[in-house]
Amino acid sequence: MKRSIVFLLALLSLPLAPGWAQPPLAAKETRRVLVLFSEEKGHPGHDLTEQGIRQAFRSNPVLDIELYIEYLDRSRFADPSHAPAVARFLRSKYADRKIDAIIAVYPAAVDFLLGDGNVAIPGVPIVACAVTRAWAEKLERSPSRRHITGVIIAENTGGVLEAALRMRPGTKRVALIAGISRNDVYTEQVARKNLEPFAGRLALIDLTHLPMEETLARVASLPPDTFVFYASIFQDGAGRHFIPREALQLVSRGANAPVFGLYETFMGYGIVGGRLASLQLPGRTSAGLALRILSGESPGEIPFAGEGGYVDLYDGRELARWKIPETAVPPGGTILYREPSFWAAHRQGILGFFAVLVLQSVLIAALLLHRSRRRRAERALRLQKDELVQANRQLQEEALERERIHTDLQTSREEYRWLAGNLLSSQEKERLRVARELHDDISQRLAAIGIEAGKLDNEYRDSGGPLGEKLKGIGKNLIQLSGDVHFLSRQLHPSILEDLGLSEAMKAECARFSRQQGIAVSYEPENVPRDLSGDMKLCIYRVLQEGLRNVAKHSGATRVRVRLAGDDGSLRLALEDDGVGFSPEGTGRYAGLGLISMKERARLAGGVFSLESKPGEGTMIRITVPTGSARGGN
Repeated sequence: MKRSIVFLLALLSLPLAPGWAQPPLAAKETRRVLVLFSEEKGHPGHDLTEQGIRQAFRSNPVLDIELYIEYLDRSRFADPSHAPAVARFLRSKYADRKIDAIIAVYPAAVDFLLGDGNVAIPGVPIVACAVTRAWAEKLERSPSRRHITGVIIAENTGGVLEAALRMRPGTKRVALIAGISRNDVYTEQVARKNLEPFAGRLALIDLTHLPMEETLARVASLPPDTFVFYASIFQDGAGRHFIPREALQLVSRGANAPVFGLYETFMGYGIVGGRLASLQLPGRTSAGLALRILSGESPGEIPFAGEGGYVDLYDGRELARWKIPETAVPPGGTILYREPSFWAAHRQGILGFFAVLVLQSVLIAALLLHRSRRRRAERALRLQKDELVQANRQLQEEALERERIHTDLQTSREEYRWLAGNLLSSQEKERLRVARELHDDISQRLAAIGIEAGKLDNEYRDSGGPLGEKLKGIGKNLIQLSGDVHFLSRQLHPSILEDLGLSEAMKAECARFSRQQGIAVSYEPENVPRDLSGDMKLCIYRVLQEGLRNVAKHSGATRVRVRLAGDDGSLRLALEDDGVGFSPEGTGRYAGLGLISMKERARLAGGVFSLESKPGEGTMIRITVPTGSARGGN
């Protein structure tokens, strides 16, 4: 430290030349630093540590650091022959590069450098990153200390246990879980040491060094006054390898008690939370120590740093799962992953439920009314039983009358269908007339007015008075009104049917509906005939429009699927949504005008209309119409 201070003072005392006000980047001295991680590349803790190291080196204004990254993967390759093989590899790889400092992450990497790794890269100062207090104290008594300094990882086991007891005050047992790898053993030793002060308050259930299957079976049947303390599992008792937080996820899902852990990388994978150790801060601190060594300080004179750097985080899903109130979270704690409220999560289901409830209430009321009427009819029948003989003649007359009424009803039905067909035809003709009037007359007149307004705007644009602004506003309104009239004209009579054909017109209508309503619509044409009649195209197009209108008004759907296919002399349209659905049996003669219109259009085209729907299961509309000898092609 003294040497560094003297070096800095000497630099500050040098006179500055005129061109030295902003020294060029090329003046920075280059140093090479090797970061040696204990585990595999995908280890989440290593990612955070590497982020901290890179942040510290990037913010360093004096040295240009060339960073090299290597992974020992010790948990998966624990065979004694692995370390010498890695040492030989490193010696060959860095034979022509001088490494100025090494950052070894976790004790396994440090042990490697003090053993086989010392042969590979000898005499290089080492910064031990994220080692335990016990390991650092052991190294203080070792001759290797003169080449090594480091950062002690935060050990807040006691704080996490105290927080767990505050959240679950009736807890009497703690189940400790750890694997068998070297890193697992380190974290287990830390946990056991910190559990000693709690010996009188918590009974220990030892679930360390077990195969994962046995661990999951044990945590699923823990006593009710227990919580789980997860140290880490790089390798379970059966020799299987895991990423610790993925093993934690398995344990948390199977446990019948809340799970607590030490590190921020565990957050979101099943722990309740607490004051967790950050793995990014040790990386930054280690990089800072490496910079001090590269500036000339001796590693042996730099004391071990760390045992700080916590984040106070809690998982809202786990708090809710174990019925821990958020008021039990200490002040300053951050709650992540809050579950949405019951209303937000189940809004559609609740609305659907009440819709079904109202529908059922109406049906029940109708049934009660029907039962009341039936009872009155039965009483009247009993009163008239004695007059059966006289009533027989009357019944025969009524039968004849019913036959006449039935004949009249059949005739009326045919007249109704004829009238409905003519009404739809007249409606389309009137729509065509109005659409042409809007397009050929109103639109042209609006365009003429717009041109005049534009001329006035150009004439008064430089006046700077309110008249110019008003003319500009009138011009904009005329443009918008002209667009609205044009859109209304297309809706009254879709000329796109004649211009582009049925398939493209339906595709455009689906796209327009999706944009306006915010409902995803997929359109799937297949072998659609090209030479359909105008009435046939208009029939299919109007059924699509009415179906989409019903989806927007009634279904509450988020997705709609439209299929149009030609096959064997027929054209089939299917429109399916994922909305709340309804009971078709409940419509009967009270069906809406939309359904009546679709049915009548299908009948007029000589086709068949069908409707399938159930409450809560969406709605499917199908229409099949004959096309004769129309040729295929989308």
